[in-house]
Amino acid sequence: MKQKWQSGFLAWLLLMFCALNAQKSTQAHDLKVSSIKVILDKASVSVSVVAHSHSFSASAAPAAEISHRLKLRLNGKPFRADKVQIVRDGANGIVIWQATQNGAAARVEVDAPLFPEKENESTVVTVLRNRQVVGEALVNAKTPSAQMGDVTQQTVSKVCFQFLREGVAHIFGGFDHVLFLISLLLLGGTGKQLLKIVTAFTLAHSITLSLAATGILVPPARFIEPLIALSIVAVAGLNLLATENKPRLDARPWLALGFGLVHGFGFAAALSETGLPREALGWALLSFNGGVEIGQGVLVVLFAPALAWIVKSRPRWREPIVFYGSASVAVVGAFWFAERVFMV
Repeated sequence: MKQKWQSGFLAWLLLMFCALNAQKSTQAHDLKVSSIKVILDKASVSVSVVAHSHSFSASAAPAAEISHRLKLRLNGKPFRADKVQIVRDGANGIVIWQATQNGAAARVEVDAPLFPEKENESTVVTVLRNRQVVGEALVNAKTPSAQMGDVTQQTVSKVCFQFLREGVAHIFGGFDHVLFLISLLLLGGTGKQLLKIVTAFTLAHSITLSLAATGILVPPARFIEPLIALSIVAVAGLNLLATENKPRLDARPWLALGFGLVHGFGFAAALSETGLPREALGWALLSFNGGVEIGQGVLVVLFAPALAWIVKSRPRWREPIVFYGSASVAVVGAFWFAERVFMV
C-alpha cells in the first residue's frame, strides 16, 4: 500500500507540473521564426513579411512596426514601399505585411532579423525570380545580416540545419506531443511492440507533413489543436481500461497511426505559419521532420528503458504508475481540449 501511495504521489506531482505548463502548450507549435519573401520581377520588387501576432505589443501597430523593423536593401539602397497592405490571420495567429517597390533589382541584402532583440528568434529570407528560389538565408542574433546571390550548398545546409534543430526543439517544447508519446509508452511492452508504435507514429505524421507540404490537404489549426489534445485523452483512457482488463490486442500502434496523422498536421502548421514560400517548403519540412524523428527517438530511448527498469525492480509499482500516470495525463489533455475549443 505504501508503494502504491508513493507511485500515486509521484504521478500527482506530474499532474501539477503539466498543469503549470498548460498555458505554454497552447503556443507549443510556435517555432519562433518569422519570414521575409522577396519576389524580383522585371519592373518591380514585391516583399511579403510574416510574423506571429504575439511578437508585437498590444499597443503596437503591426504595419508601422514591420515597416520600421524591416532592414532590407535592394542594390545597396533601402527598400521603399510604394504600396503597403496588412493582413491579419487570426485563426493561425499571424500577421502578413505585403509591399511593392517599382523598379528592378539584382542584389538583395538584409541587415538584421525582424526581432533582433529576441535572441532565440530567427528570420528566414527567401528570394525568388521567375518563380525559382535564387537565394536562401537565415538571420538571427548570431548571424544578423545576409546578402542574396546564387544558392550555394553552404547556405542551404545552414538553413536546413536550423530547421533540423527546430524539429528537435519542437518535440521537447511541445508538451502535448511529449505527453502523447509517454501515454503510448506507459503500458510498456517488448522491443518489438514499442518499435511498432514508434514506426506507426513516424509513418503517420510523415504522411500528413507531405500532404501539407504539397498543399493537398491543410486543415485549419483550430480543428487540429483540439484533436491533438483529444488524442492524449484517448490513449490515456485506453491505458486506464487496460489496468482493469488486459486487452487481447495491443491497440496502441493503431492509435499511434491514426492520431499520428493529426500530430503531423500540427507539425506542418507550425512550419507553414512562418510564411515560407511553396518553393522552399519542401526542404524545410524534410529537415524539420528529421528533427522531429531525432527528438522522438531520444524521448523513447530515455523513457522506455527507465520505465522497464522500474517495473522490473519494483513489479508492484507497475499498476499504480500506469493508473495514476494515465489519469493525470487524461486530466491535463481534457483541460487542453477545453481550453483550445472554448477559450481560444
